[in-house]
Amino acid sequence: MIQTCKCTAPFAHLAKAQEAARRLIIGNNCITEAEEETQMALFAIMAAPLIMGNDARNISSARSKATLLNRHAIAVDQDPKGHSGHRISPYSRSGVEVWARGPLHTGDYAVALVNKNDAAMDVTLKPAELSEILSAAHNQNVQAFRIFDIFSELEVGVVAGEGSWCFTLVEPHGTKFLRLIPTSDAPSSQTCRPHPPAAPGPPP
Repeated sequence: MIQTCKCTAPFAHLAKAQEAARRLIIGNNCITEAEEETQMALFAIMAAPLIMGNDARNISSARSKATLLNRHAIAVDQDPKGHSGHRISPYSRSGVEVWARGPLHTGDYAVALVNKNDAAMDVTLKPAELSEILSAAHNQNVQAFRIFDIFSELEVGVVAGEGSWCFTLVEPHGTKFLRLIPTSDAPSSQTCRPHPPAAPGPPP
């Protein structure tokens, strides 16, 4: 269960069903900016309503504004299929949780790698662990996925379906929010990138 909120908003209940998500507290100065990204990512994974719990006119942080207005996160949340994602079992490994949703109406998949630790941690994407979510891709014999980093708005590379991709030093209680795009491209030779990544390339 995600329990990073330091104020009275019901952030601790995000690990329950979609109905448990109440209001966004992004820019309310009671959680860190990394935790704000986590809240936005989990709301999007659960297809929860993006309702503000504070006055958006009072948000001063550029990062908080960027999180709240991120068009890629909003697109995941508002995907026309409307179904919500869920936490992947095993629920936590070394303090990192994996949440996923898909396929979206485009055939892509949304994945959130959540660092629940109080220190920065490396987190690893392993498509093979998402077999339940990626079943449609497996049925289509998809062998690889382009990785799009939603908050950095950058495409970082291509991971094989049986491969892995590492993101280094994700902030305490922070999240790597990713969009996996099925592709026939060859997997990248480099499979570990710093946080945030440094290669441009928005998805189509």
